[in-house]
Amino acid sequence: MMKRQAEPGELCTCGLSALWVVETVDGDLTGVCGIPGMRPIVPCVFCGLEGRHTETWNAVCPEYRLVIEERG
Repeated sequence: MMKRQAEPGELCTCGLSALWVVETVDGDLTGVCGIPGMRPIVPCVFCGLEGRHTETWNAVCPEYRLVIEERG
């Protein structure tokens, strides 16, 4: 499994800036902020949802992206 220091603009699944980027078992890249138990930012920075994605706070938004492209 690959782990590297995050680059500017890369985000954790909670919406904060990532400190590390890790490769998941599926081969996807995921940002990690390093704050244990961090609750996702509301509204969700990825899809705008005002609440939880599921009953648990640690659920990842289905629209999570490591980097959010600038919107024009």
